[in-house]
Amino acid sequence: MGRDEFPESVKRRVADRVGLHCSNPECQRITSGPAVDPARSISVGVAAHITAAAPGGPRYRPDLSPTLRASAENAIWLCQTCSVLIDRDEVRFSESVLREWRTRAEDFAAKAIGAGARYRRIAAGEIRQELSLGALLAIKALEEEFGCHVESNVHVPAGDGWVWFDGAAVRGEDLVAIDIRENHGRGVPYFQIEHMIELCRTLKFDRFQGCVLFLVVVSDGPLEADAAVEQRVKAIAGTSSVEAYVRMFRLNDLRARFGM
Repeated sequence: MGRDEFPESVKRRVADRVGLHCSNPECQRITSGPAVDPARSISVGVAAHITAAAPGGPRYRPDLSPTLRASAENAIWLCQTCSVLIDRDEVRFSESVLREWRTRAEDFAAKAIGAGARYRRIAAGEIRQELSLGALLAIKALEEEFGCHVESNVHVPAGDGWVWFDGAAVRGEDLVAIDIRENHGRGVPYFQIEHMIELCRTLKFDRFQGCVLFLVVVSDGPLEADAAVEQRVKAIAGTSSVEAYVRMFRLNDLRARFGM
């Protein structure tokens, strides 16, 4: 039995309905663009089968007719990477998951074309979704120093809202708040450190008497630049009444220390 492949008209329709973006909500990459040759374009998009084109394939449904199996109803537009991904783990990427992706992608494209070019949804690759390797290793180092688990990505009730820290622990009746910055040779955003100190100075935390702040810098820039960064961060910390500590780590040292 052969494969029930999509005709070119179906591929174009599926791609157009999502604005040529990958339908995986964690990817959303654009799948078409210009080649160096002004007469050509490059595509990295694929019209993937939601249920397999032939028996034995991922999510195959024997109840579907060949016509329906090769129709737009059974297609989802993905980048080449995501098209491979969904077929390598068909339990995680079930038919219902892929149909939800397609619906969300089409809804996103409909809103984007209606809004014009001024606004769009921020893409997953444009936001910080989790701590970097350097930040996670710094937390491991602090766990050794504190002798307890340090929770990462913490939202703590404060005043009438919440405040976010890279990590947190508790010392006695005080919150130990951890703020981690990375130095790639261009320094760190000192104004954000000043803001964090001001938050810890002024906010009242619901379950804690006070706030102890650990200002952490993980560096993979030139070694000779670390001293100036450390001195500046300590100077900022020293101007406040907040109990603050500065820790400087080299990324490669942390990776060797924890075998990562």
